[in-house]
Order: sequence, then C-alpha cells, then structure tokens
Amino acid sequence: MITILQERRPHLQEQLVQKIAYFDYNFSRYHIHYTIAIAYISEEEGNLNVLSKNLRKSDRLVMFQKNLCAVIFNSADETNGLKAANNLLTDVQALFFSKHLYMAVVTATNTKSSFQLVYDLFDLLQYAIGHNMNNLVLEASQITKYD
Repeated sequence: MITILQERRPHLQEQLVQKIAYFDYNFSRYHIHYTIAIAYISEEEGNLNVLSKNLRKSDRLVMFQKNLCAVIFNSADETNGLKAANNLLTDVQALFFSKHLYMAVVTATNTKSSFQLVYDLFDLLQYAIGHNMNNLVLEASQITKYD
C-alpha cells in the first residue's frame, strides 16, 4: 500500500476532493458537518464494497480499489463521525478478522480546505500502516508528535 499511496496518492486525493465537493458546499453554506473515513485492507483479496451495506442513505462510499475506499458520513461532526467510523469498523471486523484493516478519519472544519482535509486523511492512513495500527480508527488527536 505504501507504494500505491506514493504513486497514486495525488490522483486518489483529487478524486476524493471531487467526491466531497457537495458535502463541502453544504458545510460552508449551511454549516452541515461531514466526516471522511478511509479504509484499507493490506491483503488484496479483501473487498471493502461490503461496507455499503452498513451505511445510511445520506452517506457515500467511494471505491478506489477493492481493498481501498473512503466513506463520507453526512451530517456528522467530529464526535459522531468518529462514532460512525467505529461502528462501521465493528460491523465489518468479523468479515476481515484475519486481515489487516486500517482506518483513519477526519472531520471538516472552518480552518481547513477540502484539499487539506483529504491530504491529512491520507497522511493518517499512511501513519496507521507505517505503525501497524490496524483494526482501529485513527484520528489526528491520537498521534503524539515529538520535537
């Protein structure tokens, strides 16, 4: 995955920024929060398309590959978005029990552009993979930075 992220990351980020444009507009215009989760299974035979069965009608699944996808949780602030991502992880863990499932989450804020939000999301996923933080939902406050 690290190779795929390095090679295709700009394209994947651009694709996701386009997919969240509607949600970003609603956030900036009407202050309707949204949260984005990204999920990755390191084993290629894992198929994350099953996540669609556990989503609300207002949420959107964005498939990049069968083992890499993003989920946009509509009307979800930081607390509810993290809870929704954890619920999604819990719902699918049994299906991917013997696999390495990585998930990261970010929430729209007034201080970040949609591009920065997506960039941070991919950074979190890369951090989770690099530090073998599988079968949990990683969000920015969980990372300790040392000077």
